[in-house]
Amino acid sequence: MKFALFDSVTGTIPTPPVGDTASRSDIRWVRVANARDQNRIRVRVGLSRVVYGVEWTTYLNTKLSDPGPEWKMTGYADSEWVLYRVDSWRDDGRQRNCPGSASYSKSSARPVASWTSSRSCLGIRGKARVSVRLKDVGHGIDWAPTAREFFPGVRA
Repeated sequence: MKFALFDSVTGTIPTPPVGDTASRSDIRWVRVANARDQNRIRVRVGLSRVVYGVEWTTYLNTKLSDPGPEWKMTGYADSEWVLYRVDSWRDDGRQRNCPGSASYSKSSARPVASWTSSRSCLGIRGKARVSVRLKDVGHGIDWAPTAREFFPGVRA
């Protein structure tokens, strides 16, 4: 299945339907806002439901000439969130501090995980690409768009 951005600045990307994995929470959609004028990047992920204990990781590719991620943000609902500088998909990374925030909405109708950070701190000069993984230990893993692949770049 191919995915496309509806808007080159703020992209809403359709993702596989709920039930495509054994995970207790599925990725419904991903929205990326790469705002140069506000010096921020925001990634919002629509979920089928909030499940505590499911790890949410957003991988960020800021150097499009390098095929892998440079950053990953990992956390759990109602828990700590950590930003890492990474060299590859499987790299544990080195913890970094950049201005920003991460949160889960607890609305049962529209659960959303959200992450915002400073573009300058992350070294984003132009387009940025994202990939999202939900890891539900013992129940499955859900990726968007697919395992270790990025959505098309979103320009600033």
